[in-house]
Amino acid sequence: MRTTEKLGYELLKDPFRNKGTAFTEEERRKYGLVGLLPPRIDDIESQSQRIYRQMTTSSHSRSAFTARWREKALQLRRDAF
Repeated sequence: MRTTEKLGYELLKDPFRNKGTAFTEEERRKYGLVGLLPPRIDDIESQSQRIYRQMTTSSHSRSAFTARWREKALQLRRDAF
């Protein structure tokens, strides 16, 4: 059985294989990601630290997101009944 590797956007849409900016230059060429990602290359640890800092310092963004999510959930519930 032959397996095919995902390339380009298909790879980036796969949450189990997408490493974001942690793809090396070689991997970016191999998987057709050149130009689809920011030029900066970070390791996974750096990415997680950056995201953690963003989440802990941006309470307004979380509140706005939560409010939008709650409104959408209520709308879906109203539409279901």
